[in-house]
Amino acid sequence: MTYTTLYDAIFSIFAQTDWTANNIKTFPENFSGEAGDEFIRVNVLASQPGVNLNSVAGQVIIDIFTKINQGPKRAGQIADTLNTFLRGKSIQVAGNRLQFFGSTLVPVLQQDSLFRSRYSIQFQLYGV
Repeated sequence: MTYTTLYDAIFSIFAQTDWTANNIKTFPENFSGEAGDEFIRVNVLASQPGVNLNSVAGQVIIDIFTKINQGPKRAGQIADTLNTFLRGKSIQVAGNRLQFFGSTLVPVLQQDSLFRSRYSIQFQLYGV
């Protein structure tokens, strides 16, 4: 397992045609620039050792940005879409298995003219 393998595996999900068809702009955590009034920012936290030297566990934390003054519903719809791609899924990547578990959604705060919610999901990358 390498961190590059982990990042490639997770970001490949958001490059799939099925994901891009949802028209949800997707950026990595360190993105800076104009993103618009609805987008997500993805941060991968490999924060725990896995079951062996070739595995790692952690969280994918996704900030969901939506228009302000429209309530939490749109953030919930985006989180539901994220769940269809992540929650309970298992994918094979470069001889490793990436497994996702349960998710949470928490409203965070207003940021400039956008409302931000935080979606998080646990993962385990099993290396062999």
